[in-house]
Amino acid sequence: MVGAALLRYVDSEDDCREDYKDTGGKICYVDATVATKPGVLKDLYTQMWNRFGKDCNLIAWVRPKHNDKIICVPMDKARRRLIKE
Repeated sequence: MVGAALLRYVDSEDDCREDYKDTGGKICYVDATVATKPGVLKDLYTQMWNRFGKDCNLIAWVRPKHNDKIICVPMDKARRRLIKE
């Protein structure tokens, strides 16, 4: 294995803070990502968009180095930044 991503789909930013909560909502919350080789995260995010994220409006994640702030952005904006096609 060279990479993994843990995703869940929630209805609100508050739902991101609740462990194991997946409501099937329109926010794709990224619990964790890990990669052992360059380019793997780009491939993981591309697969996420093509398979799972196409029906979501927003993508969210927590920034531990910024006091666990939840970052929530529109999918199109995140796609341009994370995949850089």
